[in-house]
Amino acid sequence: MLIQEQTLEIMALRKKKVIVLGVIIVLGFVFLFLRLFYIQVLNGRYFRRVADENRIQRFYQKASRGQIYDRYQKLLAVNMPSFVVSFTSYSLNQQEIERISRELAGILNLSFQEVKTKTFSSLQPLDPVIIAADISREQALTIIERKASLPGVNVSIEPKRQYPEGNLACHVIGYVGELNLEEYKDLKDVGYRIGDRIGKTGLEAYYDKLLKGDHGEQQIEISASGRQLRLLRETASLGGNDLELTIDAEVQRLVQDALQGVNGAAVVMNPRTGEVIALASSPVFDPNIFLRPITRGEFQYLFKNRGRPLFNKAIQAQYPPGSGFKIITTAAGLQEGFIIPEEKLECIGEMILGTYNQVFKCWKKDGHGKVSLASALAQSCDVYYYQLGFRLGVTRVAGYAKNFGLGSLTGIDLPSEKKGIVPDRDWKRKAVKEAWYDGDTLNMCIGQGYLWVTPLQMANIFSAVANDGPYYRPKVVKRIISPGGKVCHDFFLEEQGLVELDRKNWQIIKQGLEDAVTFGTGRQAYIKGLRVAGKTGTAQNPQGIDHAWFGCLAPVDNPQIVVVVFVEHGGHGGVVAAPIARRILEGYFKKTPSEQWHVASEESGD
Repeated sequence: MLIQEQTLEIMALRKKKVIVLGVIIVLGFVFLFLRLFYIQVLNGRYFRRVADENRIQRFYQKASRGQIYDRYQKLLAVNMPSFVVSFTSYSLNQQEIERISRELAGILNLSFQEVKTKTFSSLQPLDPVIIAADISREQALTIIERKASLPGVNVSIEPKRQYPEGNLACHVIGYVGELNLEEYKDLKDVGYRIGDRIGKTGLEAYYDKLLKGDHGEQQIEISASGRQLRLLRETASLGGNDLELTIDAEVQRLVQDALQGVNGAAVVMNPRTGEVIALASSPVFDPNIFLRPITRGEFQYLFKNRGRPLFNKAIQAQYPPGSGFKIITTAAGLQEGFIIPEEKLECIGEMILGTYNQVFKCWKKDGHGKVSLASALAQSCDVYYYQLGFRLGVTRVAGYAKNFGLGSLTGIDLPSEKKGIVPDRDWKRKAVKEAWYDGDTLNMCIGQGYLWVTPLQMANIFSAVANDGPYYRPKVVKRIISPGGKVCHDFFLEEQGLVELDRKNWQIIKQGLEDAVTFGTGRQAYIKGLRVAGKTGTAQNPQGIDHAWFGCLAPVDNPQIVVVVFVEHGGHGGVVAAPIARRILEGYFKKTPSEQWHVASEESGD
C-alpha cells in the first residue's frame, strides 16, 4: 500500500514537471513568435535597411544645375564638366583611412587635417563623401594610377557651376557654395546630400530647389570583402529648371560701368510691368571665385572692403531718401487739398519753428523767394516743404508714404530684401522711447530724419508716377523652363499697390519733375530730344559725407523705363547721381554721341 502511494506521488510529480516544461516551451515559442513579429513586421523596414546598408553601395550621379539666361538668351550661369574625388570608408580601419588621407592630401595639395576631417565624416560606411571638387586632369590621372594603394577612393566627372560673364549681374545671380552641416540637417529630407553645392545668395539661393535638379543613383551589391557583385538598381539624374531673366545683359553692363569707382546702386525698371532690366550694386565681385579656394587677397577684398562687395545695396541699403521723398509730400498736399499749384510760399533760406525758435535750413542759403508748387519741386525748396509738411501732419504724410510702398518689402524675387522704415508717432514711441515732435514732421517731409528706404523702393515711387497710380511687383525672373525645354511657369503682371490721385495732380507732379531736369536741380540729367522727369536727393549723414540720390522716368509722355541711382557718401544728388543716370539713359535709348548732349553746370542744389 505504501509503495503504491509513493508511485502515485512520483507520477504526480513527473506530471507537474511535464506541465511546467510544456509551459516553458510554449512561452519560448510565444517569445520567439513575438520577437519575429517585432523584427519582421513592426520593425521590418528598419532591419531590412540596416541589412541593405551592410551589403549595398550607393553611387550618386549629380544632377546638372539649371542654367540662367538674360532676356535675350545670353548665358549668365552654366555648367562645365569637372573631376571630383570621393571616398567610401567601408571595410577600412582607422589606420588605413589615415594613410589614405595623407596620400590624398599630397596629391591634392591640401592639408592632411582637412582631408582627414572629410574621410572620417561619412555618416554611413558605404556612403561616398566628397573630398575635393574641380581637381586638375593631372591630379585625377595620378589618383587613378594609384588606385591599388587608395581603396575606397573614386574619381568621377560631375557638372561644375560657372559664370561666363564674370561679375555681370553678380548681385542678381548670386553664387553657389558647398552645403554645410547645418544646411544639410535642414535639407536632407528634400534630396540634398553632403558635398552638394547650394545657392548662397541671389537667384541661386532664391530658386535653389528649382535649379538643383534630382540626383541619380546606382545601387550595387557588394561582398563582405567589399567586392562589387552586381547592379541592383539605377535611377537617372534629372537636371534642374532653367531661369530666363528680365535682365538685359547689355544694359546691365552699361549700368555697372556707370557705377564703376563709386559705392552705390542703380535700378532700371519697366514701370508698366515691374520687370527689372538692370539691377546693380557697386563694387562688384566675381562669383567664380567661390568655386575654388579663395586667396588671401580675395578674402580681404570681399570681407574687409568698406564698399562691402557682397552687400546688394539695391535691395538692402537703407538710407533717408532726401528730396526724392518730396514727390510723396507733394502728392499728399495736392490730393488732401492743403496746397494749390498757384499758391506761393516764401523761402528766406530758413524756417523758424515753435517757441524754442528751432531753425530749419534750406539747401539754398539765401532762399528761393516766393515759390509755387511747380517751382518748389523743380528747385527742391526745403522751406516750401517744411511749410507744407507742417500743414499736413505726420499721420497723413506717413499714410501716403505707405501707399507708395515704403515701409514694406517690394516682393522682388531675391533674398534678404530690406523693407525700410516709415516713422510715425507710434513707431517713435516704441523704437526711440520719445514723443513725436513737429520738427520730426518737417524733417520727414523733405526725406530726412528716421525715414529709411531702399533704391528699389524709390524705383517703385517713380513707377507709380509713370503709371498715374499703380505700381507692380518688381521681378527679375521672366519664366521658368523645364529640362525638356517646356515653359513651366510664366511670371505675369502683378499689381503691388495703387496710389489714388486725381489725374490732374499726377500731371502737376510730372511737370514739376520734368522742370527739375530741364532747369532745376536735376539738370545734369538733361538730354536734348528726350523728355526726362526726375528728382535729386541728398540724404544727410551725421557721420560723414552725405549720400546722393537721383530718380527719373523717361520719356515723360510714354514712360518706358524708370532709373534710380544711389551713391553712398556721394554728396549732392544733382552733381553726382544725376550724371550717372544720364549716362544710363543715353545708353539705353542709344542717342547721338555724348558731345552733342546738353551738359548743365554743377550748380545743381541737392
